[in-house]
This record gives sequence, C-alpha cells and structure tokens, in this order.
Amino acid sequence: MSSISLRSVQRIEKGEVMPRMHTLKVLANCLDFSLEAINDS
Repeated sequence: MSSISLRSVQRIEKGEVMPRMHTLKVLANCLDFSLEAINDS
C-alpha cells in the first residue's frame, strides 16, 4: 500500500534509522493519521 519496503519499515520500528519526512507522510496517509498528532504527544 505504501510502496515502502518491509525492511525499511522494520529498520524504522527498531530505531535503526530515522525516517525521512516523505516516508513519514506516506505512512501517515496509509495509516490514516496526521503528523500533527505525533507532534502533539
């Protein structure tokens, strides 16, 4: 759905890499949440 590779998502989840803004936007769109919700927490 996001066209982001499974390995990339795994590396983000494990904290091995910091995702780029584009990646965050794509994931937020696919998961139906706003990036502002992250900043507010």
